[in-house]
Amino acid sequence: MGVGQPLAYWEYGWDRKLSLRGKFCYLVNLFQTEISYTKSWWTHSLENLDSYFHVDKWTIMRGMRELKKMGIVEVEYDRAVNKDGTLKDDRKPNRYKLNPLFSQEQMDKKWQELEDIYGSELVKKARRLAFMMEMGDSIEGVEDFIRLMGRYPEEWVEKATNMTARRRADNPSRTFGFIVGILKNWHEEGRAD
Repeated sequence: MGVGQPLAYWEYGWDRKLSLRGKFCYLVNLFQTEISYTKSWWTHSLENLDSYFHVDKWTIMRGMRELKKMGIVEVEYDRAVNKDGTLKDDRKPNRYKLNPLFSQEQMDKKWQELEDIYGSELVKKARRLAFMMEMGDSIEGVEDFIRLMGRYPEEWVEKATNMTARRRADNPSRTFGFIVGILKNWHEEGRAD
């Protein structure tokens, strides 16, 4: 089975933008997407991936983080704790979804459209928060932060993001969903600060 980079990878300069581990993980995503039953989301533990591809898990973890930061890959994490607050022993592996590659011109146009809808100041605030969570180049991620700031006070969103972003990069609770959980809890508690 042959899996190669799409033409957009070369035409839009991704071969120059990505680090070596980013390029490697992009190929891993292409391959895993191709053999996935759903042809969109795929999943494997880091241990399975490092064993299968004969590289250490840190290379894969950092490469996937780079792709996530650039909006090339979406990552879903299993919850790190049970409902009673204890750490889960049986955490499921991350799920990955490869997004289409865009040119810089296409990305600039999408950012402009977002600013036209929400205003440049709000997009700037949301993008700053999204960068803290390694989602700053993801238009969908930034729009998620904008929606949060429309539902909860901006100070709350910023504080919850700061708390979550301080966690180690490999902490499964360092996710957008964790921020949402904090905000829901504060809202239910009737917090006024």
